[in-house]
Amino acid sequence: MQIPMLALVSDGLSSEISVPPVPGRPVVFGQLVLDPVACDATAHGIAIGLSAAEFATLGVLVAHRDTPLSREAIAAGLAERGLAVVPRMIDVYICRIRQKLAAVDLGTGIITAWGRGYRMGHLPRELSAPLDPIGGDNVAGLLPA
Repeated sequence: MQIPMLALVSDGLSSEISVPPVPGRPVVFGQLVLDPVACDATAHGIAIGLSAAEFATLGVLVAHRDTPLSREAIAAGLAERGLAVVPRMIDVYICRIRQKLAAVDLGTGIITAWGRGYRMGHLPRELSAPLDPIGGDNVAGLLPA
């Protein structure tokens, strides 16, 4: 399955730079690098191991970073990349991606914008603790010991 090329995006913590799409060039979001040619995502140089659908979902979120996207909007972005999914499958992909990103401790992740959808963004330090894979709530320190 060929996934169309994504835009080159460089995002630092202090400044953000967006560059027009360059076919075949990696997408960079903080320490996260998406390679559209290899259909591979790495963090700190370590492969994350995403499926093709997870990779494409993450690509849609990174391409629209800091903008909440509904399930339907993400599904439409996946359809543009040649993947037909029902919007409810997006929740499954989000859950799996969150688990895999949490394992590499990026300081960035998928944030739930309640009532609006999901967005990719930098997590505040206090939210860098493990996330509930379904709801995105910071559960560390909230439960009794």
